[in-house]
Amino acid sequence: MKKIINLLMLFLLALPGMAQQKTKISGKLLNCKDRQLELTPSTGNFKDSIMINADGSFSYETDKIKSPFRANLTNRKQIQIQLFLAPGYDLQITADVSDYETARSSIKYAGKGGANNHYWEKRPIDTLKRVPKDTVNWMKKDEDTYIAYLKRTKSTSHIDQVFGPDNTDPYRDYFKRSLQLDQKFGDLISIMDYYTYQHKYTPEQTDRMINRLGLGNMNDVLNRKENLASSNFCYVINYIYPYHAKARDQVTDEKANPAIPNYSLFKIAQLYKGAVYDFVFEDKLNRNLDFIYKVTELEKYKPYILKVQNTEVRKKLLATYDKKLKSSSFLRIGGPAPYFNLPDTSGVLHSLAGLKGKVVYIDLWASWCGPCREENPHMQKLYENYQHNPKLAIISIAVNDLKTRKNRYAILKENKPLWLQLEDQNDVVLKDYTANSIPRFILINKEGKIVDADAPRPSNLDVLSTLLDKELAK
Repeated sequence: MKKIINLLMLFLLALPGMAQQKTKISGKLLNCKDRQLELTPSTGNFKDSIMINADGSFSYETDKIKSPFRANLTNRKQIQIQLFLAPGYDLQITADVSDYETARSSIKYAGKGGANNHYWEKRPIDTLKRVPKDTVNWMKKDEDTYIAYLKRTKSTSHIDQVFGPDNTDPYRDYFKRSLQLDQKFGDLISIMDYYTYQHKYTPEQTDRMINRLGLGNMNDVLNRKENLASSNFCYVINYIYPYHAKARDQVTDEKANPAIPNYSLFKIAQLYKGAVYDFVFEDKLNRNLDFIYKVTELEKYKPYILKVQNTEVRKKLLATYDKKLKSSSFLRIGGPAPYFNLPDTSGVLHSLAGLKGKVVYIDLWASWCGPCREENPHMQKLYENYQHNPKLAIISIAVNDLKTRKNRYAILKENKPLWLQLEDQNDVVLKDYTANSIPRFILINKEGKIVDADAPRPSNLDVLSTLLDKELAK
């Protein structure tokens, strides 16, 4: 036992030195349709992008990877290359990515880190999915039968083969344990995301079935730092368990409901602690940040940032928060609306300054945006309700839509909107109004100041009309 503890201490002491090493990924992806791929995490929170040359070759290097994690190299449609990454890896990847199956059969890993990544080359097809294909309709079986099916002895032959004694990679045991944990938490996903959903279980029935898995006390299980090595565990704590807990609250405790300000953050802080809380909150903040437009909404995150225990993570999140707060202050309620001077469909320029004295309701949209087009009939109704009020200007501005201008003109010709149609040709509005997602609606008062940088949609006409009437009456 003393020998094992000493070896563990040596490994832990070596980690800081290992973490300072650069991580490299290079290789060639034949028939790659995109010039840029995303490096997205399935564990951890490291993200980046990798540029691909015209011939499919690429070379990427970073010193920001401080610990082992699992990732995907993807363009979110054609390519999904799974990776084990760690400090000091110099990984070479080759594949023909013409389509998913070709990529899977042709993928090869070499170089430092290749020994672990060989797992992805000939892995059983069921390991590609969080829940294996249900070829015998297990989901339709009774609960006892299904639990027995989940508790069956699962094959680990491929894991044992790749991560055997011949594999001398320093992160071998970490990634082997990661895959073993995946099997364990894959069962939890199969219950919460599939079986109980299909059988319309109540939260209490779901809790009972989870307990039958024999995982132990869930509060304990959900807060074990070592479980963060599993991509299935990360999926559970990020995307499944908070919503399950929310459903339980609505059933068992009327006081704990979505009326609580920023309920999802409240629930995360209630469920998780330590490293697990730090991970879940950092992931949530990073995913949500681009879609927060109001300073008041952003400020709700500050107390939860201060709950982060890891000093480095907390410092990084506070820096990110301060940067976003500074950029969002331009859209602060009562602050001046960013200036624009944009052409209409005839090329005539229209400026925001020229609309002073009017309440301005702006619709940011694009022809390729389905939800934007769903708002069109409601925009028509809004216009009909206010067309005779000279104190209201309704404007649609097409953003990030130059390449599909032909489609947009076809839509305008078909719908024949009578309100002003402008085009953000140089991405001025896109940047100044931080239009990271659309549709988005902005309300500006008669003095040219922001009333709401994320105003109600026309499809929520009653709420929007109340707000418009209030501003028009001033």
